[in-house]
Amino acid sequence: MLYLFELSRFIPVNAVSYLLNNGRQDIFHLR
Repeated sequence: MLYLFELSRFIPVNAVSYLLNNGRQDIFHLR
């Protein structure tokens, strides 16, 4: 259970940071 909890907490952080990085790149390309 602890492993699943850590995994479920770790994945969203990676997804959010990945989306933020892609968003920054898109903004730079638009400008």
